[in-house]
Amino acid sequence: MTKTVLHVHQDYPDGVYQYPYTKAVSNLVHAVEKSHPEYKHYVISINRTANPFKVKWQPFDGGMAFVYWGIPFQFMHFITLWLATLLIRFAIRGQHFDLVHSHKLTTEGFIGAALAKVKKCPHFISIRGGSDCYNLKRFARFSSFYQPIYQNEKQIFWVSPWAAPIVQSSVAVETQPMLLFPNICEIDLESHYSSKQHQSDRFISVISYDQYERKGFLQLLEAMSQLKEQGVYATLDIYGYGSQHVFEMLKTLIKNANIHDRVFLKGRLSQAELRSEMSQSIAMVLPSMNETFGMSYIEALSVGCPIMYMADTGVDGFFSNYNIGVKLNSQASSEIKDGLLNLIQNQSVFQHGLQQMQKDQYLKLFTADTLVNRYMSELKRFI
Repeated sequence: MTKTVLHVHQDYPDGVYQYPYTKAVSNLVHAVEKSHPEYKHYVISINRTANPFKVKWQPFDGGMAFVYWGIPFQFMHFITLWLATLLIRFAIRGQHFDLVHSHKLTTEGFIGAALAKVKKCPHFISIRGGSDCYNLKRFARFSSFYQPIYQNEKQIFWVSPWAAPIVQSSVAVETQPMLLFPNICEIDLESHYSSKQHQSDRFISVISYDQYERKGFLQLLEAMSQLKEQGVYATLDIYGYGSQHVFEMLKTLIKNANIHDRVFLKGRLSQAELRSEMSQSIAMVLPSMNETFGMSYIEALSVGCPIMYMADTGVDGFFSNYNIGVKLNSQASSEIKDGLLNLIQNQSVFQHGLQQMQKDQYLKLFTADTLVNRYMSELKRFI
């Protein structure tokens, strides 16, 4: 008998309404559908509008796209989610689902928990640190709304393991065994890399130029300038894309900082070319705040390139057992500079950590095969 999973997700690429989207959830849904066609998946794609006259819904291939009304005031947040839930319940009335999976706790979880209760089926949630932690802090006085959602779910998928202490303290629930569940990453683990035979003097970074502030670009430039002042030679190749006027502005900043002989803005590369560049670098440095996940970090590690990353965001929490790079606690240029020095001076140490991780085949955790098997194992436990 066919089983049907109802997914609730904001930012899903429904192809109906032109809202920003990510492919993390669609990649999972499509991978599971491909390998297990006996399970059907139906996606409720939600997006918020401040204009009540733009509330609407429309079917798409794989589900239903909803635009619900909401305004950014704390006291209205749960009222608008409740109204959105009523609208969705009406739109999917008569449809049967065996399980509901909400792909975040604080918005989708509210809606998904209510739908699971109506449909009398189990409820899964995913924890995505950026959005969930932001909302838990913003709506701290309403934590009692989230507590039953967290307590009554059948499984929690931790996309952001670093968020666990924040989430669990906010909902006042004891720690449960964590099921790590990162986003699917397209990495090649068949072609094993070998440790670098020579020390490198080149860093690499990958950014969207239009997001340069959030990515820590300015502080990274200042850190490179500080290295130059200290007589430490290292270069930085920055690959990316974005608006031409932003690109020109960043070039001017580099020139004004007198590091145009050390920092080079470059265009886009194919994935194969980018991985080749990463494999020849000291490290991939990206001191980015509020990183949703950060697949570039995983790509770098897969080709033997250490990483510089931020605590409490992105991939933090996945590599506690391996010395594969430098974790920063802030975007202060002095801390970034010290991190760059650490990466330069201890290249062999980080290469050893990467070799140990490769030996343990740890990066398989980020592949479609592993994550599909992990997901199906949980589905079969409950439906």
